[in-house]
Order: sequence, then C-alpha cells, then structure tokens
Amino acid sequence: MRDGSRHARQLGRKRGIDPPWLSGMEVAIQDNGRGILVGWRTMGAGGNVVGWEAGSYSLGSMTVTESLSSRDHLVHTKEYPAAPYIENIGVYPDVWLDYMTRDNLARSGQAFVDAFVASMVNYIQIQPHSGSGQ
Repeated sequence: MRDGSRHARQLGRKRGIDPPWLSGMEVAIQDNGRGILVGWRTMGAGGNVVGWEAGSYSLGSMTVTESLSSRDHLVHTKEYPAAPYIENIGVYPDVWLDYMTRDNLARSGQAFVDAFVASMVNYIQIQPHSGSGQ
C-alpha cells in the first residue's frame, strides 16, 4: 500500500494567487523552488508602510514606506524595469489563470477551478518520483 502523505510531501507545493494577495509567501515558494504559483500576479506589497496625521491642524494623513522587500535576483517584466524589489512589481505566477471571465461569472468560478485542478494534476504527473512508493 502506498503512503500518500509521504508521497505528497515529496511533490512540493502549489498555491493559487490573485491580486489581493500580498507577496511574502509567494516569494518564498517561488524563490526556494518549493512549488509553482497559479493565478495572477500579486499586488506588489513588499514593504513596511506606516501612516501619520499630516500635521497638528490638518485632517490629512500621509504614509511612508520604511523598508522594501527584495529578492536575490532581478525580476524582468513587460510592465516594469528590471529590479529586485517586490514593491509594485509583485510576484508573477508560473501558470497564468484569469478568473475574471464571463464564464467564471456565469458558473461561479467553475472554469477557474477546473483549470487550477488540471494544472495541479499536470504538475504532479511531471514531478520525479523518488522512493519505493511504500
């Protein structure tokens, strides 16, 4: 009999992403080769942002980015110049899936789920299998 839990651990991870997601976990998965990302790019929130009142006699406020998260390599995209930063650029998925379609709206996202599951099955099937399978 096969030990499915051990087999699953050997295959790595897969994570679905979309614009509202931040970028920390996705960077860790992608940069460390722990799995693949499926969906859209993340929103590019890669820093520590703090806010203050704009002044003693003002109703305004301001925000300042105190730090920026970066990767150990340059990220090349069509939308932004090459940079190591997560801020604004975000994390791009390995498999692009668009859930903002008429078909997904009409069928409560079934097309997106079907495509995600199909990409997961494909990912699992192409992974090298190790061990005796017990």
